[in-house]
Amino acid sequence: PKNGYDIITTIDLGLQDIAETSLLNSLTTSQAEFGCAVLMEVKTGAIKAIANLGKNKSGSYSENYNYALGLSNEPGSVFKMAGYLSLFDDGFITTSDSINTNGARGVFGGRVLTDDGHNEQYNFLTPGKAFAVSSNVAIASWLTKYYTGKKEKYYAKLQQFGLTMPTHIDLKGERKPFINKPENWSAMSLAWMAHGYEVKLTPLQILAFYNAIVNNGNRVKPYLIQKVLNNGKTIREYKPASSSHIICSERAAAMAKEIMLRVVE
Repeated sequence: PKNGYDIITTIDLGLQDIAETSLLNSLTTSQAEFGCAVLMEVKTGAIKAIANLGKNKSGSYSENYNYALGLSNEPGSVFKMAGYLSLFDDGFITTSDSINTNGARGVFGGRVLTDDGHNEQYNFLTPGKAFAVSSNVAIASWLTKYYTGKKEKYYAKLQQFGLTMPTHIDLKGERKPFINKPENWSAMSLAWMAHGYEVKLTPLQILAFYNAIVNNGNRVKPYLIQKVLNNGKTIREYKPASSSHIICSERAAAMAKEIMLRVVE
């Protein structure tokens, strides 16, 4: 028999309790099958709370799977920010530009795309308004306008943002993101990727991307372990680790934050 080490985590118990309670209330209200909530310190990447709850056969909720790390699926509209940040960083658009969404309807690669029954009252949308009302047609129109024939350039942007790689958090079980390489794209891939389809990411990978925007373009690695102790003596200590690359210019990050605020407003 050998005594195990003690692990000191970055978790804040007060915030963890709030996260778990809030998640449970939200799942119960919507009768969702599962959900997760992760709270990450912007400057350091320290995980302050991580809650995962899934519905049991009895109808109650318990922590049965780490969805934050292990659930890789199509993110939908939260992925629109990847398109906007790319457009901002490449200098194609600013927050004052606008695009015609034709009453929330467009044809891309021979297939009709709509905003799922809303936004028909709009024709011209700015990035802030389009992001706030979650317009599929607006971001698809912008990306196809500026990246058609330049799909390798857009894929390179997704790589630059760190979206094609795992976060490498210090926990086992993280699923790799799935983003098809440009040679495998169809005629409608750019438009459908624009609003979060044909790609798969985990909640933690999406969080790390958004965190980098709020951190003025500096991407940090999420981490959960602070120290490892043996009988009270520190034998290993972990410090915040930058991924050593800036994902975008500060100007592009500032524009991205501006349109994110429009969603809340």
